[in-house]
Amino acid sequence: MLIVDDAILDATETLQASDFYQPVNQAIFASVMELWKEGKAIDVVTVAEKLKNTGLPEAAISTGALMSLTAGTPAATNSQQYCLIIKQLSMCRALISAGGAVAELGYGRPEDVDQLVEVAEAEVFAIGAGAAKDTLEAARTVADKTLNQLEELFDGDGTKMAEVLHTFGD
Repeated sequence: MLIVDDAILDATETLQASDFYQPVNQAIFASVMELWKEGKAIDVVTVAEKLKNTGLPEAAISTGALMSLTAGTPAATNSQQYCLIIKQLSMCRALISAGGAVAELGYGRPEDVDQLVEVAEAEVFAIGAGAAKDTLEAARTVADKTLNQLEELFDGDGTKMAEVLHTFGD
């Protein structure tokens, strides 16, 4: 996302900050998303500046640290695949957590085992449903941002838009 702008679109369609395991990566992602939503430049300098007041160690969020992060990215063109890997690992962590919670309930020797099975199913279903919901919300956000950019581009009165549409008609 710090290398190729298209990576941000891939990320908004797939990820949330909570999908990252390490708090530093969560903060970096959240900062990039905030800058993107604000329509500001996204690079190692602007992201490092945005991260200054997060309470994270300076060594982890400095411009140099972010440059190292970008230098360690094998191929920026594979961002969609990287997002998918992060999302899958996040879902695995959620499943492990849900499994632990269900195991605790099972060790408690519940009187209604059928209800425990329903709770377990709901926990697992929520993980899959959450992934689908995140994608739909991100797509809506992308569409809203695109429409806002179009309105700004065309001065909000539609005259330039009408000219563009007329040009396409010719």
